[in-house]
Amino acid sequence: MSQLHFAQLSDTHIRKDYSVGLLSGMFTSLLSPDEKLRKILSVVQSQPLDFIVISGDLVHEGEEVDYHQFKKILDESRIQVPVLLALGNHDNKEAFCNVFEQKLTHGRYYYFYQIREWKIVVLDSADREHGVGEIDDIQIEWLERIYDKKDKIVVFVHHPLFWDDYLLQIGKNGKRLQKFLSRSNVKGIFCGHVHRNSMKIEKQICQFTVESSACGFDYIEKGISEQERSGYLSCIMDNDGMKVENCICGTKEVYQIPKEILKEVLDKKE
Repeated sequence: MSQLHFAQLSDTHIRKDYSVGLLSGMFTSLLSPDEKLRKILSVVQSQPLDFIVISGDLVHEGEEVDYHQFKKILDESRIQVPVLLALGNHDNKEAFCNVFEQKLTHGRYYYFYQIREWKIVVLDSADREHGVGEIDDIQIEWLERIYDKKDKIVVFVHHPLFWDDYLLQIGKNGKRLQKFLSRSNVKGIFCGHVHRNSMKIEKQICQFTVESSACGFDYIEKGISEQERSGYLSCIMDNDGMKVENCICGTKEVYQIPKEILKEVLDKKE
């Protein structure tokens, strides 16, 4: 088995103008998500990576102008390895495709990228009409078609498969995805969405979630406490196993989102 080394970022929530839109007050109390993303990209580029993945919620409001800003940051960072992008519930699939010159498959953005014997699978769990994760039947059927037992498989998707709050995890076809992931040559699933680093091993599946690069979430009794915290994962897989480093930038509590408006925050876009 050859060594695979990658960095995962997520929930970059880039905007051209942070002073307007949903939760604008939250962003004006934070350090700029733009600068946090630039900083993390400059750090990870010093590592001998095979690729970088950014697992959804690339922008906050899904507007084309925001994707242009996100793309500008990537271009100016002069990244020398492939950057794989997934989409989240804050993303607008059509606007993303217009800016990045991509195409949807049956209304979703999913694909795989082959690196030697490693098959890197990127799924689309996002529906812009609501915040709950889902994998449509077509993607499950596609997974079965591309499966090869000779591959070593790593899966990236925005929503976690397992989480304490069912509203934040993959609902539709979650069990079918679990069945696929339980195969011995699937090495792990890496997710975003929850703005919180974690590792869970359930049903013989190893799941990691990564901190948002824009801000961290602490889950408290009253809802969500937002933190001035950003980070990424660095992962090495080889014959000796898997080493995952959770890399965190500074922390500071800056904002709280009460429970009663959490659903509105997840579901609504301006």
